[in-house]
Amino acid sequence: MVRRRTNSHAARLKALPHVARLHRVEPFRLADGAELKAAADRIAGSAGWCAIAGWAPEDVDFRLFHFATPAEAEAMQR
Repeated sequence: MVRRRTNSHAARLKALPHVARLHRVEPFRLADGAELKAAADRIAGSAGWCAIAGWAPEDVDFRLFHFATPAEAEAMQR
């Protein structure tokens, strides 16, 4: 049996502590996802961000983009 020593998802979110919250009125379409990915890549590079769907009660209607610096999160928020 193989065991992981760390939770890689939690480690990734810990390394990228700054969050941009983008409101979702209806589910993102494929074109929207591609546009958001291109914007995040342009802001932080392809390895400098990650995105998750909000699951906490205050984040349910949001897509959360995690970045390493507050300036990157702010640029994505705009």
